Amino acid sequence: MNLRIATSCSGIGAPEEALKQLGLDYEIVFAGDIDKYAKQSYFANHNITEDRWHNDIRTVDATAYKDKVDLFVSGICCQAFSVCSTKRLGVDDPTRGDLYKSFIRIVNECQPKVFVFENVVGMMTLKVKGEGITCWEKIRSSLQKETGYDLHWQVMNSRHYGVPQNRPRLICVGFKEKTDFLFPAPIELKTFLGDYLEKGVPHKNFLRRLTPDECIRLMGFRDFKKVVADTQVVKQAGNSIVVDVLKALYLQIDISKYGVKY
Repeated sequence: MNLRIATSCSGIGAPEEALKQLGLDYEIVFAGDIDKYAKQSYFANHNITEDRWHNDIRTVDATAYKDKVDLFVSGICCQAFSVCSTKRLGVDDPTRGDLYKSFIRIVNECQPKVFVFENVVGMMTLKVKGEGITCWEKIRSSLQKETGYDLHWQVMNSRHYGVPQNRPRLICVGFKEKTDFLFPAPIELKTFLGDYLEKGVPHKNFLRRLTPDECIRLMGFRDFKKVVADTQVVKQAGNSIVVDVLKALYLQIDISKYGVKY
């Protein structure tokens, strides 16, 4: 079976890396990100060509890919919803808060068999101005009404799926067909932060910053090719989805059965 995956707000390609680590046969239908440095890293680490890349989720036209995508994965810009944001305008953010509408449009255009929507958990508590509901309630309602997909959502934390960092994220899975689905149960954490750290890194105090390689490893990537400045690598790791979380999710979905025969 060959799985056809598409992503937007692709970053450095955690959804694709998860499939690779699971040993699944897959092809990238399209991917894209607004950040030019993310594009450089993505192209260095994944099999893609310019004609399958888009620079903005707002402008990509996915109609040409209708019924040609098995799995679509995307987050949307988290700054509008994160508790770390200074303004935190949510869906009322005029530049980033409405990107969920582009996600919905892409789903309707390419009609994937399964989609995965990911974002920060702050989306679940931040209220929409004047509406008395949370941003996630508004987005979830729009997803349901405008796509008709069978939705399942839960907070997944990387420390429950094998990686020693506290990184809770809202994960929503949408199935084109009605599906009985339960999220993967947490597993015992058997590694520690020290297992991911490099030896001999100089530092003046007890605490030190993580190196780019350490950041990448903590996000679950293996054999990652660094082609941009270290500051960009650290930023890209911070913006990524933890690969191990996606692996657990894919296995629970039994994602390979949604692929097509050669």
